[in-house]
Amino acid sequence: MDQKEIELRLELLKPILMVRKAYSPAEQVEMYTVYNALTGEQRRPNNCGACLNTVITRLKKELRRIERI
Repeated sequence: MDQKEIELRLELLKPILMVRKAYSPAEQVEMYTVYNALTGEQRRPNNCGACLNTVITRLKKELRRIERI
């Protein structure tokens, strides 16, 4: 996944990330996919709330960085 695709997928995730809610399994898979592309890690969705919060925080940080450019 190249940088432009990552940025596009982040923009598509923005409405989901900005609303606190219970995320569907499909939403979680997409969040983790983009996170893994950004970081090079291989995290997978699980029942760990702290792990999901880490992923969401990083994605929001990247969104803010993109919006400043």
